[in-house]
Amino acid sequence: MSDIPEGVESVMYLRDGWPDVVVCKVKMQTEHVGIGVFRSRGVKFSPANMDHLAFKDAMSNIGLRAPDYTELHDHLAKLKAESK
Repeated sequence: MSDIPEGVESVMYLRDGWPDVVVCKVKMQTEHVGIGVFRSRGVKFSPANMDHLAFKDAMSNIGLRAPDYTELHDHLAKLKAESK
């Protein structure tokens, strides 16, 4: 995607369900995350259109809070320490 709106840090797509489903993850510069899904429901769309529609859905589903990964980071640090 070449035309990322202001405030968006990154955009990722999961196309494993192609041509039926595309999932989009948007990370804002504020650390907030949005997840969008677009299902074609039997209608054929171009890959660019599917991406665009999943992106629009992600932008409309941005979380009110930025995710807190502290618990996950602590767990990974514990696993790393135990593996030594």
